[in-house]
Amino acid sequence: MHSKQARFLLPVSLEIDGAHLIFVGGGRAIERKISQVLQLMPQDIEASMVPSITIVAPQILIAIKNTLLADQRMTGNYNLIERGFKPDDLDQLLGPDVYQLVWAMTSDSSLNQSIGQLCRHKGIWCNASGNRSFRQGAVLNQAGFLLNVQSLDGEHRLDGARPAAAGALRDKIKEFLCTCPL
Repeated sequence: MHSKQARFLLPVSLEIDGAHLIFVGGGRAIERKISQVLQLMPQDIEASMVPSITIVAPQILIAIKNTLLADQRMTGNYNLIERGFKPDDLDQLLGPDVYQLVWAMTSDSSLNQSIGQLCRHKGIWCNASGNRSFRQGAVLNQAGFLLNVQSLDGEHRLDGARPAAAGALRDKIKEFLCTCPL
């Protein structure tokens, strides 16, 4: 687990064409992240470029299942595993030649941290509370711009403690882009 010390952060955009995305957890947080991925994916994406999605959780919200089922781009590109996460899941679910991202967003913070540590040890990028190698903020895809707004504390540490403020700023930028032709 990282302490509240200053961290060096480099904002980047990842090309996840054909990547394997693993989501551990089946609740609202995972629902939001999957919706975000699907909203950002081009409607005319080539089938070979669609990322595959695997969700591992004892229970997966019906809304997540319905979202994946309704998106034609995801046909044959997702896997729902309704059981608890096992450490060897990363080896079994991820191939050596596939770009990989993992989100660990369960109600068990120690499990999330363990998954984050396991991913870090294996060199896999992971978004897990307390042990992250990548972060997502309030995302805006508008008028030819892709923005990721995140909150920092006074010491330039990414705190994520003000997601509402980041979301409000994103909405103001969206309003500006909608009313001011560039």
